[in-house]
Amino acid sequence: MPAKKKETSIEVSAEKQALIEAITSGNTDGVSLDAVKELLDSLGMAAVAKGIQGVKTSRIEVVRKWLTATELSEDEKKSIESLPEVIGTTPIFTSESDVRDFSQDEVDTMVNELATMRPVEDIVKGRREALRQTAFNIVTLRNENEPNADGDLVSLKYGKKVSVTHSTRKGEPNYEALKEVVDEEVWKEIVSEQVTVSYAVDEEKLAAALGAGKVTLEQFAALVPEEKVSRVFTLKDLKEGDSL
Repeated sequence: MPAKKKETSIEVSAEKQALIEAITSGNTDGVSLDAVKELLDSLGMAAVAKGIQGVKTSRIEVVRKWLTATELSEDEKKSIESLPEVIGTTPIFTSESDVRDFSQDEVDTMVNELATMRPVEDIVKGRREALRQTAFNIVTLRNENEPNADGDLVSLKYGKKVSVTHSTRKGEPNYEALKEVVDEEVWKEIVSEQVTVSYAVDEEKLAAALGAGKVTLEQFAALVPEEKVSRVFTLKDLKEGDSL
């Protein structure tokens, strides 16, 4: 039989309990700020310890969950439903010349807006990645399993399409490594400038050395990194003339 988890209890005096009930009920007449601060100081570490012991799923676990999940939990539904109530409530200053300090209420508003957005962001991030991988796999399937195939998933109903495209980025030759594979005399022929820590290879002189066979194609090819292929998918509006 698995051992039961030990519950963490926080000792609260009758006086503090009465203060907590007054604060939570909104009946704060006669409650001083010093009393509230003292309450927070006395309960702060115990509350944090209890919170850590009862930590729920981490953010990365939520993202991973939504790579395969299809149904929202009750807590996730509440997070999404509360989003419209807080989005846009924090004053925004995008210019340094217009900025002013926040009041404590505005700080609280910002914290609340960010905290409400966070779980929704994690759900969306995981779900978007699941849709991304699905689009890649379907386009690959439709193109005889070509791993880097391009293609569109078109929705006439919504007038949009999911476009899967890829790009290839060629690496730059590692000229520092070239010095290790050619003779010293050849190296001196193809560099135009020598400095303490590096060299500047003159590409015209290098081309001439390649043409003369002083630097072989095998030597040069070994220095060029392999191409890197990246694949992206984007949601676009359908335009007249788009293939269906």
